[in-house]
Amino acid sequence: MFRDFIIGFSLGIIFLGTFAYKAFKVSAPPLTDASRVKFKVALQPGHYLVGPLPEELKGISQASSINALLFRRKEKRLALDLALRVKEKLELAGVEVDILPVQIPPRYLADAFVAIHFDWNLDPSVRGFKVAPSDFDLSSKSSQLALYLFNSLKEIMKPYNLVTEDMSKYYAFNFKKFKHSLDSRTPAVILEVAFMSSLKEINFVQKNLDKVAEKITEGILKFLTNSSV
Repeated sequence: MFRDFIIGFSLGIIFLGTFAYKAFKVSAPPLTDASRVKFKVALQPGHYLVGPLPEELKGISQASSINALLFRRKEKRLALDLALRVKEKLELAGVEVDILPVQIPPRYLADAFVAIHFDWNLDPSVRGFKVAPSDFDLSSKSSQLALYLFNSLKEIMKPYNLVTEDMSKYYAFNFKKFKHSLDSRTPAVILEVAFMSSLKEINFVQKNLDKVAEKITEGILKFLTNSSV
């Protein structure tokens, strides 16, 4: 009788264990394609974590005047705030995002790279955003990324169409000169969101940071979707 009890008890334990395992398997959500990260994007807020820098990067982030220094302090705060908002929105869309400092990991590879800066000018009436593709990109996709960002941002902001060589030859793009730069296959742009010297424009950006972040995110997502087809 005791032997029959032990056998019955053991079978009961096995049955319960099997039932619990099956129940757990049924309740666990399946891993779908939608839950997998498909793209990787890098955002670099202007002058973020400047030092200490390797010898090759020393001097690239120095302000040229007292005014530039004062504007740069505010630029760093705004650029980081904006980058973090874009990061959050991209991650909600399933995109992996890195926030990169001035010292980029050597030959950094991603599906897109956007440096986020703010400009300044001696003339306070000068305003508008600027976006420039990398001159060093071997993927031939940087211009496409720049266009998507331009078209998205112009819906809420005025563009400033003069792009300088300093932008298209931004140090992070220049893998020929700098070890701490992007991989040549990374589509990359630099975005000057607004002029710090324009009080009207900066007030608009500060009051509408989330909207600006939304438009930057929209441009990046359109690029990722269409460039992967």
